[in-house]
Amino acid sequence: MNRDLTPVRGLNIRIQWGMARVMRVIDPVKARSEETDALIEAQQAGYQDFGLGEFTLPHMFADEPQLVKAWNAGVQFAASCHETENCEFCQSEESECCPLHG
Repeated sequence: MNRDLTPVRGLNIRIQWGMARVMRVIDPVKARSEETDALIEAQQAGYQDFGLGEFTLPHMFADEPQLVKAWNAGVQFAASCHETENCEFCQSEESECCPLHG
């Protein structure tokens, strides 16, 4: 039987994070780099989730505060971009400075 499994949001990033945590024992410098990579991926996932209309934190991040923070930062950045993209003042060629966004 060939059954396609539904992908679990955030699973790859959580695995990447777990591997980076294990790396702390082997090579702390490399571990910091790998943790940073995982946090960047989590932030990017938040940005992409906002674009897809998915505002629920991936379950795989729930017990890792740093992944939660990174994902939320991605969502917030995407929301900010969306707001300025749809702001008539920011998009106006006539005004030099948006009174709302600077």
